Amino acid sequence: MEILHEGDEAGEGLVRTCIFEVPKYLLSGGKGRSFETVTEAKINKLSRYVAVGAPLWSRAEGYHQLDEQPDGTTVLTFHETYHAYHPVLRCFLERPVHAAISRDNLKTYEHALGCAGRVTRLDP
Repeated sequence: MEILHEGDEAGEGLVRTCIFEVPKYLLSGGKGRSFETVTEAKINKLSRYVAVGAPLWSRAEGYHQLDEQPDGTTVLTFHETYHAYHPVLRCFLERPVHAAISRDNLKTYEHALGCAGRVTRLDP
């Protein structure tokens, strides 16, 4: 990951590029690249982002939201949408590519949050 612009104190305006694993059938050597920006951020509350990626030209949008609970715990909500631009490739590749690049999200969040304390997964 390369940070191109830090953004403000909450991270709003942050611009970065990322390299990540993608399925080898995309013929990019198993590497994808994205250009991402944080479009809205509130300290200890919210981070909303937009990303454009390749080799399957796509757009991802999402957010991370923290909600403090009455018992002193915090609930993290993560949501992301993914859209492949090419209509034919969208039909065949959008779902499997997004699943492949997102498969480790839960483990990553659980590991990172585990550094702060006990983690309990809440299923919707």
